[in-house]
Amino acid sequence: MSVADDVVTERVPPATQSGVDPRDESLEPSNGWDIENDALAHALAWLTRHHGQERTPESLLTGLPVQGRVAPDQALRALREAGFSA
Repeated sequence: MSVADDVVTERVPPATQSGVDPRDESLEPSNGWDIENDALAHALAWLTRHHGQERTPESLLTGLPVQGRVAPDQALRALREAGFSA
């Protein structure tokens, strides 16, 4: 077994089209955002990926005052700001 076999490489997600690094924790909309349990935020990311303009939940919601989970009006605003018609 070589040393290379023992090395575990970390898969790093590519930056989104906006050039935002999805690993940057400073991008979270607010400290109280519950991203792990926010189905709507993940649905927004899925919609952008489905339409060929992939964005992370963090990059979509940067600048929005999200507390807890994303509200429907915030989701619509995020999509509009990303160039989608909702």
